[in-house]
Amino acid sequence: MEDEIACFAGPSHRLAGKRRVTVRHLEDEIWVIREQGSATRRLIEGWLAARGSKIGRSIELHSPEAVKILVAAGLGFSFMSVHGLSREFREKRLKRIRMAGLSLKRPIYLVRHEQKHDSPVMEAFLSMIGGTWTPDKP
Repeated sequence: MEDEIACFAGPSHRLAGKRRVTVRHLEDEIWVIREQGSATRRLIEGWLAARGSKIGRSIELHSPEAVKILVAAGLGFSFMSVHGLSREFREKRLKRIRMAGLSLKRPIYLVRHEQKHDSPVMEAFLSMIGGTWTPDKP
């Protein structure tokens, strides 16, 4: 499955009203970011470095849910997987920010032991995400 990283803010945040946001727009804003070493943060830091920029003033958190709560409250903006934001986007608690030049995609893999049987919970999860797997096609 493919994952995409999106920039987002609360609906009343000043970035939410812009048609297109550049890295320069982010310089004076407060970042609400995940901790050092998180995969999303590494991707964003690499993307910024390629544009001669870096994370500015920030609030660092260890929980993606905490990030979403602070951003929804208007305390800054952030970046996260679109899969983790779909509910908030749908309910209009968060708004996707269209970043110029942002195209951060990454694969998500499902790894399973071929000799183990799926529990009913795992079968329900696989059905929900549309995942199919057979021993012939890992």
